[in-house]
Amino acid sequence: MFLSYVKFFFCKTFIFPRVDTTPGFCGMSCLPPPGKFHAFYWSIKDYGQAGLCREDLWFTTCCLRSNKVNLLDGGLSALTREVVALFDRFKSGVLLTFLSGREFLFGSVSVLVGDEGALKSMYAVKGASGTIPCIFCWNVVQARSTLADHDETGHLQPHTCTDLSKIKCRSDADFANAALLLTTEKARRNKKEFETLEQSLGINFCSEGVLFSPSCHLKPISHTMYDWLHVYLVNGVFQAHFGLVMPHLAEAGFGHVALVAFLKTFTGPKFQSSNMKAAIQTFEKSKSKEAWKPSASEALCMYPLLRIAVMEKRGRMNDGVAHSFLLLCGVLDLLVSIGKDGKVDHSRLGDLIVRHLEAYIAAFGGDEFFPKCHYSIHLPELFRKHGTLISCWTHERKHKQLKMWANNLANAGAWFEESVLREVTQTCFNALSSFSPLSVVLINPQPCKKHLKDTVLEVWGTMDVVSSSGANVNGLTVYSGDVVLLELDGSDCVAEVVLHLQLPNGTVYSIITPWHGLGNNMFKAGDGSRFAETKKLVLP
Repeated sequence: MFLSYVKFFFCKTFIFPRVDTTPGFCGMSCLPPPGKFHAFYWSIKDYGQAGLCREDLWFTTCCLRSNKVNLLDGGLSALTREVVALFDRFKSGVLLTFLSGREFLFGSVSVLVGDEGALKSMYAVKGASGTIPCIFCWNVVQARSTLADHDETGHLQPHTCTDLSKIKCRSDADFANAALLLTTEKARRNKKEFETLEQSLGINFCSEGVLFSPSCHLKPISHTMYDWLHVYLVNGVFQAHFGLVMPHLAEAGFGHVALVAFLKTFTGPKFQSSNMKAAIQTFEKSKSKEAWKPSASEALCMYPLLRIAVMEKRGRMNDGVAHSFLLLCGVLDLLVSIGKDGKVDHSRLGDLIVRHLEAYIAAFGGDEFFPKCHYSIHLPELFRKHGTLISCWTHERKHKQLKMWANNLANAGAWFEESVLREVTQTCFNALSSFSPLSVVLINPQPCKKHLKDTVLEVWGTMDVVSSSGANVNGLTVYSGDVVLLELDGSDCVAEVVLHLQLPNGTVYSIITPWHGLGNNMFKAGDGSRFAETKKLVLP
């Protein structure tokens, strides 16, 4: 089972003649102010990538306002320990009743995913702001601390180190021993000495927390996964890297105005058209790298376009700057492919990430290398160990369900969390009634048009076929007119989608028009159309 923790702001909206902006005061009524909302979601690994990208297959285990979390002895770490304990019952089996009968469900928590801030709070570690910034590493310290520079043994390494052979990883036993040491030394040392010990271990003393509870089955090394979405796309590596590339692009002829005009010449897939438009508008409004703060979805839409811009001007740019950014885009390609259930080798991902980081340092220096750059080094091993990389894209959409109910409850009494949890669970169950385990599902299928029936009869020997202009393919929506990638006759092919068809046995095919390559990333639309299995279509 997968467990995800998120923290977000929920905001109550009221209609009043006048709204006072004083915290804790809205209009003329004293109401609970907007605040932070903590939520834990869980899902089942066996759903596969197609299921895990659906927010309706992530179930809400717990939701709690921050003021209540702060009342707990141990705070969020103590809450995490209690949430994990809820899953202990799955080890002996939970009896579920279905229309078809009764079945036992067995399982255990295998992965905890979250951004760095969430993991920091759940495990009560120092995190990115500490001397030891990474939960997985023992000997990696912040470069600004200069500890590695003064370590004559060579054991300590700055967080800018990209040589994996020099990085020593922690174990679950290391954390258990560190927690035991802190517990033992708590009464022996004065405050300053104890804080120094906490700093050297990278752990905060939290007697009720996860690390200090031997009975807790959640282990920091065995179960933790960094969220690649936050590492790269939420104030992450991508935004920082392109911010450094922008001045070089401007010098090469793509200043802000020219680059915006260039970006507006592109058309994206229909289901991403609104995100792409919003992303370009966000970029257009920003006049500097500091002002450009795209959302994760906007950044995801922008990076392929910005890659083309860099490729267009590479001959006039510093080659190291251009090369490092193109390597970053290659890393994002592989991470996105994992999310689409594509075949990605973990060693290839690891090699590309290290090459990118080395090129990044060579182009811009170690001062621009922040902790999220280091976190990316661990993604290939996490991918190898767990067989997938879970990102928080789905959970960002899941937030909307909780916010919908939280914002509509004006009287946030003691029953608030219970009511929100009940409503969001019912919303989830209602949505599951339309869930299909198939990797390809047609959207609003209709009987096949008469002019296609003869062709369908000739090819498949049946006329009992339905068609649709849209299909959900492994979590993505592909519409007629979208340009896709696929393997055709043993080679990669670019094609335009014409229509989707579903046979009586459930197999879905697409009518496509292959495009002919002209070189330099240019293509020409072909004349003839043919059939291809829809499950093989990939949006670029």
